[in-house]
Amino acid sequence: MNIYAPNHARDRAILWENILSQVPSVDHWAIAGDFNMLEDVSDRLGGIPHPISDSKLYEWEHLIFSLGLMDLWQVSSFVKMQDSLAYSRSDRRESNTNFSRLERFYADKFLWDKGGFIGILHSPFRIMHHFV
Repeated sequence: MNIYAPNHARDRAILWENILSQVPSVDHWAIAGDFNMLEDVSDRLGGIPHPISDSKLYEWEHLIFSLGLMDLWQVSSFVKMQDSLAYSRSDRRESNTNFSRLERFYADKFLWDKGGFIGILHSPFRIMHHFV
């Protein structure tokens, strides 16, 4: 499933609820795209990190736990590609540079076990993955 999530947390929470209530029953899931959110403070360098707030965290966690998903960036069987960037977005604000990882690739255990490579390529930012 390809995602381009809304910028506002409330709208994203509605999207997560809708996806979960309308997804077909399948054996394996992979969801990738621009999630427009910081899942963890490590997803931002510079500026003020704004990870998912407690009030919106439930909907997101309910979705990923229900589908059995994990961010492949965090899965040890996926090696970061050589020359991979650490962040997928750069904003310059008032002589400060903020880097964020808003684009992600989530998959279920079936794909974790296969392993492979994942990376963020130079502009235009694209997350690349390769399953072994």
